[in-house]
Amino acid sequence: ADADADADADADADAALNRRKKIGNFLVRFTFVAILSAMFAGWGSILRMQSQGQIFDAEFPECGKEHYQLAFDEFGDGKCYGGPFNNIKCKYEDGDCANFNTKYPSCNGEDLAGLHNVEKELGNGNCNMDFAIEDCEYDGGDCCPYDIH
Repeated sequence: ADADADADADADADAALNRRKKIGNFLVRFTFVAILSAMFAGWGSILRMQSQGQIFDAEFPECGKEHYQLAFDEFGDGKCYGGPFNNIKCKYEDGDCANFNTKYPSCNGEDLAGLHNVEKELGNGNCNMDFAIEDCEYDGGDCCPYDIH
């Protein structure tokens, strides 16, 4: 009878151990799925906010949501496109225009708001009438037929 009782006790202990293992496995899987779901929800939220311009508007509140797609294409690529972003409100195209503004400190502003890719256009050997103003050194000298020093 003691042997049967010991066998029953061992069987009960094995059954309890198996239940604990099953519960433990379930909890591990549930936790993994919950964490993964939270990560995907967070990434989805960030992507949605980015696609709607909310992150751009939060970082550059006075830069204008109407320019979001242009900013998405141009900000942070190391090239100064000028135009509506080469101002203090837009942090000089988030730093892309630092070199351009050092070379041509006055060649920005409202009258040049429609221009794009100023580094490529200014001082390239061709006179661009949009830059043929004193602030832009007459297109970096391209619009001056004489070599004046």
